[in-house]
This record gives sequence, structure tokens and C-alpha cells, in this order.
Amino acid sequence: MQKIALNAEAGQVSAALARRGIATGIRVHALVEVMDGEELLMAVLMQASGAFDWLAGEALTTWSVSQDGSRVRLGFADRDGEPCRIDLPMEAMSALLLTLPRILQCALDTCDDSSDRIVHPLGGWRLERAAEHGRLILTLKTPGGFGVAFTLAPDELAAMAGAGQEHSCTPLAPRVLN
Repeated sequence: MQKIALNAEAGQVSAALARRGIATGIRVHALVEVMDGEELLMAVLMQASGAFDWLAGEALTTWSVSQDGSRVRLGFADRDGEPCRIDLPMEAMSALLLTLPRILQCALDTCDDSSDRIVHPLGGWRLERAAEHGRLILTLKTPGGFGVAFTLAPDELAAMAGAGQEHSCTPLAPRVLN
């Protein structure tokens, strides 16, 4: 292994290597010392190296909500079992919640059986009046406590009830997740 010491500006490292006879495309290992007493922020170094490009979580391990309720932190174990976290504002969590079913369905659509659906058992439901005149709030919950609320008009609820009584729903091959 050949060792070369360079004293160059950050944007001139490739040119300095070329002047030393190191051809373009050759892999090099570099140890960088910042001169002139300048301090580099760790986040800048990690961004430049692509360290923030991917979070490869394999299993959700923890979650927490900030004291003021404005942010949610999700904890994961990465491929090596090491902990990693993502911290999101509530607006991003809400968008993620609305997007996840579509993401999961797209993943299922790539499988051989396009009739697959991810379904959860119904653990309970609640119907209440919305603040908006003439609207209802229908909340559906899993046995584990996950719930999603929808607003609907009374005639939409009646149509759903009628469809259930008529058994006119298309049969599906569900995948039940526990």
C-alpha cells in the first residue's frame, strides 16, 4: 500500500491526487485532518458521507410521544440488532398513518395473488356525532387498541349497513396480522 500525505483544500483533493499520479477511479482510503482550526459539525460530515440516506430498521422496538405532544419518536433495531431512532413531527406521523395502508397494499400487489389484503380483527367500534352539522364519527378499533376514526354522513352509514345485510361484498383472501 502506497501512503501519500496531501495538503490541499477540500475541493482540490482529487486534483492533488492526480498531480501525484493517482489515476481517476482508483479507490483510496483517506484520513482527514481539518487545518486552520476550523471545526466541522458531525451532522455535516454524516450528510456528506450519505449516513442519513437510509434507515434500515428491521423491527419496531419502542415508541414515545414528546411531553408537549408535538413529536413522536419510533425506535427500531437495525439489521445488526443495534438501536436506531426516527423522530417525527405529529404532522408527518399523521401523513404516515394515512399512507401506510396504501404502501402495504402496493407491496401485496407485487405478489402473485392480487386478491390478498391485510386485515385486522375488529375489537370494537364507536359512533358519535361530529362537531360538523349532520356528520358522524365512526371509530374502528383492533383488539390491541389501534383505532382509526372516519367522518361520514348518516346516509353513508346506512349504505354500509345495507351492504353488510345484503352480503354483497366481494369475497377476499385476507391475511390476518396479529
